[in-house]
Amino acid sequence: MRGIQSVSLAVAMMAALSTTAPVQAASKEEMDMTKITCKQAGEMGADFAAGLIFWIDGYISKEKNNPMMSEQWMADLASIVKEGCAETPNKSMLKIVRDGMK
Repeated sequence: MRGIQSVSLAVAMMAALSTTAPVQAASKEEMDMTKITCKQAGEMGADFAAGLIFWIDGYISKEKNNPMMSEQWMADLASIVKEGCAETPNKSMLKIVRDGMK
């Protein structure tokens, strides 16, 4: 149950990044997920932003050769993204997470 709460926290946090602007559909063209900024993710809507945070988790897990997910990691990831996006909305979310992990 607590793991679900962490995932819900991450999804809620990403929803908070959404702007009041009309939701834009994700492009049907290929996108470089490593370069999407917090601002862009927010403009694409909460569902896209939440999916991006899970994509980042998988991307980093592959880089570190660590497929494990924990409640603590999801809480840390949510905090890193929330704080980093508030400070630098034009920075890529992946870069924010990498910088926040240092």
